[in-house]
Amino acid sequence: MARIVNVHHVDKEAFFSNNEEEIVDNGEKVMVFANSPTYAEVVARVREVFEWMDPREKVELDGRYFVGSGHRPRKKKIPNTCELDWGAYKEVVAASKDKSLELFATKVGGDRLHFDLNRCTTTKMSTTGAP
Repeated sequence: MARIVNVHHVDKEAFFSNNEEEIVDNGEKVMVFANSPTYAEVVARVREVFEWMDPREKVELDGRYFVGSGHRPRKKKIPNTCELDWGAYKEVVAASKDKSLELFATKVGGDRLHFDLNRCTTTKMSTTGAP
């Protein structure tokens, strides 16, 4: 189950809106896994696909699923922050009419400037005390 995951990264508000109009997302990435992936595997693949490789930056994943039936089904949002959330999300999608795992990815954090505090920028002093 759930070997295909669609990941979006364009307009978060539109992605989760309940408007009838469909959002055209030319940046959507479709990820195919050999088996149903774990949360960690999805995060790693999202980092790879979007080239978000800076370990200081966090990847946030929010899932979307449809509830209700008839003329106006509604979209609901579920955050995916761990294996427990991911498992619950896969279950709710499997039980719904729409069987597609749809995630919205956001890159959060990371320093603009990186300082290595372990690196010495001063000149070495000799053992005699003279520069």
